[in-house]
Amino acid sequence: MFFGILTSRYAENDFLKLLPTLFISFATMIVAFSAALFVMLEGFSWIENHSTED
Repeated sequence: MFFGILTSRYAENDFLKLLPTLFISFATMIVAFSAALFVMLEGFSWIENHSTED
């Protein structure tokens, strides 16, 4: 992605308009991924409880 920005034909001022939109879209993608992961792993426990107490 950095190489694509570096070699593009846009002027520097064009990126001032593009970058906030890019960061917002990246942040919403992370939120959507985290929400989907939370929904999928809601009842899953990473640590098994093997206590011998009855």
